[in-house]
Amino acid sequence: MISKRISQLSSSKEIFLSEAPAYSAALLNSGYSEGLVYKESEPTASKRTRKRNILWFNPPWNDAVATNVAGKFLQLIDKHFPKGSPFQKYFNRNTVKVSYSCMPNMARIISGHNKKVGGSASVPSEEGCNCRGGTNMCVLGGKCLTKGLVYKCRVTAGVDSKEYVGLASTSFKSRYSSHKSSFTHENKAHSTALSSHIWDLKSNNTPHSLAWSW
Repeated sequence: MISKRISQLSSSKEIFLSEAPAYSAALLNSGYSEGLVYKESEPTASKRTRKRNILWFNPPWNDAVATNVAGKFLQLIDKHFPKGSPFQKYFNRNTVKVSYSCMPNMARIISGHNKKVGGSASVPSEEGCNCRGGTNMCVLGGKCLTKGLVYKCRVTAGVDSKEYVGLASTSFKSRYSSHKSSFTHENKAHSTALSSHIWDLKSNNTPHSLAWSW
């Protein structure tokens, strides 16, 4: 045992022979007459490890479903891929597993969305205006370059009045240019609810006016 241990700790036979006398003397003093013999380390066969390919089936969990979906699925695997089938080694209880997935309910989805939107809400900083003709010609009273604001357009046609509320992710002036383009080009008539209403008034030759605010 000692020979084997020292042989394992020695990187070569020469090192073993240089260190063995001290151990041999200690053994003789303890009453052991056996000498130390260098033992070649036996090569260890590397164990082959292969990762198993597993196919997972993840049906969504629902408390209202009484059927054992996972059990029925595994029964189908046993039925359609029995022993002797050429595909049985690919589809069996060892290669196909089932695990239910739990999806968030509608209340959690809505709550998360509201929290995300509410947490990132900020008051837009007021910007100036670069309209030709000055602030008197600006439809937003000299604040058309403001970004990320909620605006309102009141459409008045005689005694009838309707309001459109929109959100400008860029500057209001850029959004206003898009609205004007949809009022002019008929192929963009249905790009927004506001443009659809304007074209309905145009088709009926109804006089109307627009008032913008935020």
